Amino acid sequence: MDSACPRCDAAPILRYERGFVAVECRACDDWVGFTYPFPKNGFAGRSADAVARATTRRARHHMAMAREGQCPFCTGATTVDLRLDEIETDHLIEIACDTCTFLVGVAPLPALVFDERVAGALDDVGIDPERYDWELPTPTTRVASRDPVRIEFDVSGDGTAITIVVDEGFGVRSVDTGQ
Repeated sequence: MDSACPRCDAAPILRYERGFVAVECRACDDWVGFTYPFPKNGFAGRSADAVARATTRRARHHMAMAREGQCPFCTGATTVDLRLDEIETDHLIEIACDTCTFLVGVAPLPALVFDERVAGALDDVGIDPERYDWELPTPTTRVASRDPVRIEFDVSGDGTAITIVVDEGFGVRSVDTGQ
């Protein structure tokens, strides 16, 4: 693939098994990788990079639906669990369907980039919002308030930082480009 492991810079590989695309690094054990369901007919006429991009877009679209309260698979209601006491983990946010088995742990920035304000702000500071999820920068995260819940994500790019504030449901409350 035309990418790099975010931990060791080796080229990741794309695997397909049991309906899931997995992007992983065979050179190190430090990166958890990227895995998401993808129908096999999505491989027709696509390179490994194109499949990875399509899977990333599919996951982002699904995360946007799930963040807004709808399961992307059964349309049931979803519950967002912001793990405020685990603020430093890679998968701070867990989204689960209240009806089916949909459950996903997500890093903050890939789950927020589907929001037009977030994508625009990233682009404004020189970060291509279309990068693979694992190529997006890891924001500095802090709990700004527990009542009401407000989490701030600071992302730096081109000498400028943006701050994204989310609420208890992982809804984007504001995006500040500092300009």
